[in-house]
Amino acid sequence: MALALLADRFAHRHAQRHNFHHQAIIIDHGLRPEAAGEAATTSARLASLGIPAEIHTLTSPPPSSGIQAWARAERYRLLCAIARDRGAVLLTGHHADDQIETVSMRLQRGSGLGGLAGIRPLSFREGVAVLRPLLGVSHDQLVDLCHHFDVPFVCDPSNANRRFERVRVRQTLAAMRAARMAVPDQLARLATAAAVLDDALHAALETAGLCPQIYPAGYADIPAALLTLPDAVAHRLLSQLVGVIGNGPTPVSMAATSRLVGRMAAGKPATLGGCRFVPGGASGPSGPSGPSGVAGWTAVAEPGRTPPAQRITRDRPMIFAGRWRITSPQDGVVRFLGSAGSGASRAWREVPGWCALASPIRRALPVIETLDGDLLYPHLHSVGFSSGRVTDRVSDLAAQQPAGATADFLPYQTGFWSAPPVR
Repeated sequence: MALALLADRFAHRHAQRHNFHHQAIIIDHGLRPEAAGEAATTSARLASLGIPAEIHTLTSPPPSSGIQAWARAERYRLLCAIARDRGAVLLTGHHADDQIETVSMRLQRGSGLGGLAGIRPLSFREGVAVLRPLLGVSHDQLVDLCHHFDVPFVCDPSNANRRFERVRVRQTLAAMRAARMAVPDQLARLATAAAVLDDALHAALETAGLCPQIYPAGYADIPAALLTLPDAVAHRLLSQLVGVIGNGPTPVSMAATSRLVGRMAAGKPATLGGCRFVPGGASGPSGPSGPSGVAGWTAVAEPGRTPPAQRITRDRPMIFAGRWRITSPQDGVVRFLGSAGSGASRAWREVPGWCALASPIRRALPVIETLDGDLLYPHLHSVGFSSGRVTDRVSDLAAQQPAGATADFLPYQTGFWSAPPVR
């Protein structure tokens, strides 16, 4: 409620100059009988403040375990779809106490520098910019703001349910504050310091040419010199790369990236987190050879680890495998080229851009199989990649196929070396 109030005031203040508009989205997860009534009450309260709001209800059945993770994933899926359809950014109400809890949980799991940086104020999900403007504001300050403007709010009873890890951490941190212990404040300082160091590390690695290069065809070139970096640094780059090329935010352990580095150092192919690492640089040389004589690697999606097929409706964009936005001039089914061979036709040989790509890259690209069995090879381009940090080796097909299928590469989480600009 505090976020809705502040965002609406901000939008009104800048509406004339920047054409800003604000709308609140209420998600009913359907997990409690009271949820529908609470959503309706919240919508009415927002309307009384002059804030437009919509209620959306999740329809998929919840799992028997991991309910909070499921609710979060489904909530973001729906919110990102709404924001993407409207060309909007998504604001979330994460605050300073959320940050402290997140860092505490990651510290217990042995997270590295990137994990200890906690929640970032800006990230990207399925091509949508996600902004968190309240990370510097405490929970109590937000409650005070609601009271000051006489804005009532609903308290979710799950926030007091100790079956959830975050609730147990929250209660432990509250006990520390009550005992006048400095641990919560120190965790906040740790997050700030880790974020500064992590950004500085990425800047230095990029300047030195040691960062992977991301391409609009959904793959990355990895310089051989990355293997000479300290284990913790190589882990940071490789785990982040898995989040970009692979499918989603699953954390990658230090042990897993160490095993990956070992196979790469031996010049052997490897897989990790939905990514396939091909020695030799499938897209061409990536710099001086590494310890095994390999001149670099290419990271591509592993087709077997992703949904085998999804239906697509003509002229209705859809998200495939969590990182491709596909449009098609015909109804059909989207799949990776390599998930079922090359199909009845090898027409990709005649498609500019596709024919120049190496087989491992091409097999990890989405194609549309039409109802009559033909394959469409979509125009490949990126969404929002900043110039100078991402090299585009895929020729621009827009002029040749103005009404054809398109595939926009949407990294789940962008690092310093592939950050789309915010417009």
